[in-house]
Amino acid sequence: MSSTLAILTSDPNLLRCQVELLKARRSPETGARPGAIGLAYVDADAVLLRKKPGAIEGLDLSGLVADVASEALFFHAGPLLSRVFADEDAMPLRFRRWMFIHAGALGSPAPSYGALWHELPDFLKRQVKGTTASELVFLSFVKKLRDEGRCDDFDIPPPLVGRLLAETVRRVEQLEREAGRVGNLSFLASNGRVMVATRLCSGRLDYALLEGIARCERCGITESTPDSHPLLRAHRRVRAVALGSGGPASDNSIEVPEGSLVTVGHNLEVQITPLA
Repeated sequence: MSSTLAILTSDPNLLRCQVELLKARRSPETGARPGAIGLAYVDADAVLLRKKPGAIEGLDLSGLVADVASEALFFHAGPLLSRVFADEDAMPLRFRRWMFIHAGALGSPAPSYGALWHELPDFLKRQVKGTTASELVFLSFVKKLRDEGRCDDFDIPPPLVGRLLAETVRRVEQLEREAGRVGNLSFLASNGRVMVATRLCSGRLDYALLEGIARCERCGITESTPDSHPLLRAHRRVRAVALGSGGPASDNSIEVPEGSLVTVGHNLEVQITPLA
């Protein structure tokens, strides 16, 4: 079972503090040993990746992001998508400014891979680094962004990104049905300013709105911290939207309905609509 966490925040310097609030409900379940662990985050307008084989002992999400300050973070822990750990096959994936997670696996990966490969232009085929159909789903989404001339547009409208991801997912669903088995079609994508996700034929997907941080052990802030504390105002004002799957839900999480599209803009406004 995969565990995912995606965060879009108003203050990159407090990303680690927000991870502290979220890590308990988005770490793999007790006893789970993921085959691969990966992070993607934005740094100076570039997407950086960190991937490694799964931990034998408990996963320390805080430790993984200890030196990360970013407006967007993608985390994934899950089973190996190939027989041995391969960096190119592990989530998250990236293409230029875009990062991408497939929260599960396709039901008919071999025929879907062949069909998606046939539909990619040659220049995107040359970008394929791994062996999974999930990577071709990502590049199919990238193709749609490029066809719109918006792949490198940081300020691309969230509804447009959502529509293009929805079109990609529906095409993959069609290919899977033709092949006889539809798998998990839960995907997440972001360019650091916009975040989109789908839930289709998958397990639970939740989102949470984080409005301020009242208590932060990392920074020594509590409800009684005086106003003179240099970090207090930033902690009170910080906002974020978090999307996650595969872990226990918390009281302030809201479940995304099956068959839905989630779009989050740079202003952290969340829109949930039926997957067209």
